[in-house]
Amino acid sequence: MSITCKFNITSQNGKYYYKLENFPIPVDINSVTIEAYRVNNLKMFVPLFGPFGITKEAKANENGVAVITINRNINKGSYTIELSGNTNHSNVNIEATVKSALTLDQNGEYKIDYDTSKLPVGDLIINAGGEKIKAHIVEELPTPTTATTTATTTIAPSTEEGNEAITTTPTTVPTTVTTVTTTPTMVTTAVPTTVVTTIPTTVTTKIKTIIPQLPPDILSLKVKPYEINSTYYVNISLVLPNPCYVIRWHNLTSKDSTFIIKGDVIRLNKVCIQVLTKRTKIFKLGKLNPKEYKLRVSINESYYKLNLSIHPKYVECKAGDSINYTLTIDWKPAELRGLAKITATLNATGFKKSYTFEIKANPPINKTITVKLPENLSSGKYLLRIDVSYGKLKASDTSTIEIIPQKSPGFVFVIGLLSMLLALVLRSKLIKN
Repeated sequence: MSITCKFNITSQNGKYYYKLENFPIPVDINSVTIEAYRVNNLKMFVPLFGPFGITKEAKANENGVAVITINRNINKGSYTIELSGNTNHSNVNIEATVKSALTLDQNGEYKIDYDTSKLPVGDLIINAGGEKIKAHIVEELPTPTTATTTATTTIAPSTEEGNEAITTTPTTVPTTVTTVTTTPTMVTTAVPTTVVTTIPTTVTTKIKTIIPQLPPDILSLKVKPYEINSTYYVNISLVLPNPCYVIRWHNLTSKDSTFIIKGDVIRLNKVCIQVLTKRTKIFKLGKLNPKEYKLRVSINESYYKLNLSIHPKYVECKAGDSINYTLTIDWKPAELRGLAKITATLNATGFKKSYTFEIKANPPINKTITVKLPENLSSGKYLLRIDVSYGKLKASDTSTIEIIPQKSPGFVFVIGLLSMLLALVLRSKLIKN
């Protein structure tokens, strides 16, 4: 789970300063990240006692972004944080993010009470289990209220298959207006991956999980089935290189004793800091009979395709001839790079030849290969199959080859010789007569 507070600071004479008094951290956290935009540098000071405390400083990159990250366990509570630095702009944008790994209780729930009265005016964003809750912090509401300034967020498995529930049960909050935001523009990324795991029906059953080699975008993928009150759930967690990803999960499906879960990992089309980000999703499997089940998890299966077409489709030639084929190869997404393999197989002959080439450009590309046929092929039609593979992606196409009969090279000579012999015999008979 992560909590992000976004707000602006007004600068004076090329300098900015802001003091977060009693900044609330409602849970034990694993890291704190402060980002400052449109600045030359960023200084952070956390007072401990008297003039002493923790000081961190970072210079801005070429885009005017300075980032300070503290990767350490910090207990929940209220902290005072002073931010300052130099800027060439009249306003500075600040994003303060804290991250925590939550453990659900025996009912699969976790509750957070968050006091928003200590937050600066701006946006508050809570990410939990792949879902987002966004609130805008204001100084006062149009109508007064005497209610407390807390909101309770509950994360729990949904009663509907394939959906986890994140519900917000707020009291009337004088400083908070909750809004729902739409998903930003997205572009596809990452290589498809599949996880197969065996789901136990008792706590003593061993869990066997098979995880293939992961693509660069997914740093780790874990599948953990568990049982609560005789109902089975599965927790899927992914670690991504930064927060600029969202995951669109499909509905859970099942066939016989196999559960199928599909998801699409999508990268947001924006600049993002490189901070490891964990995303989780809980699916409800329901009450299971005492037998072995399998769970198949596929990521980005629908976003990856490989297509192949070859030319010519029909060739008439002799045994031992060489044929030049043009391969048109297309794939999705276009960013894929690396070694691909081509295999040519001639049916019913045992002929097989492999080629490799490196993908360096965007699709489609044309590749020419030469296939030399065996010398001992009999006349007739053969089917040449060409396969292209890139990782788990595969495509194929075929071409028909017709071997024409070869005339015996001595046939004409033998006929001619027999004709000459016959002519000599006839001449001899005519002379005798």
